[in-house]
Amino acid sequence: QITTEGGEQFFKHYYSYLDTARQNLKHLYHEASKVVWNGNTLNGKMAVDRFFSDLPASKHEPFSLDCQPIASPVTIPGQDPPDPM
Repeated sequence: QITTEGGEQFFKHYYSYLDTARQNLKHLYHEASKVVWNGNTLNGKMAVDRFFSDLPASKHEPFSLDCQPIASPVTIPGQDPPDPM
């Protein structure tokens, strides 16, 4: 249930930002993020921000969502893994 609630909240914010406040999308990405969108590779937060800023206006109406828990902690390159306790 926690996974589903967290996924729903992220989903809601992400598509709201994508459609109405793209300048906020960059806050959802890490400096080391890599995004591939229709064959376009974007490396880093600022590249993602520029790419989404250049897209035409959009209006998304998502109708389904599937959230799955991650079995182990996510690690970020260059940072120590989180303490499990």
